[in-house]
Amino acid sequence: MSYHFEIDPLKNAINMDRFHLPLWLTLEIIEHETCSFQLSHPQHGEEQLITFGYVGPQLHVTVWNVQRNTLRALVVRRANRNEEARYGD
Repeated sequence: MSYHFEIDPLKNAINMDRFHLPLWLTLEIIEHETCSFQLSHPQHGEEQLITFGYVGPQLHVTVWNVQRNTLRALVVRRANRNEEARYGD
């Protein structure tokens, strides 16, 4: 199934301010995925997924969801050391 990709400009600005990474990196993280699973406590009644994947040599993590064939990026950040040990190659 093909998805339309959507970024909320406000969420992107918040992510840039907090983690210095743009939300569009979600696509690259998913493309180079090492592990992905559903979050156990989705907020606001929506299913959220967390994916670990590589952007270049660095492991990153993204939180995203799909609604009506639209993939929405919510958060992108670098993985911490514990996540690298657990979910890295």
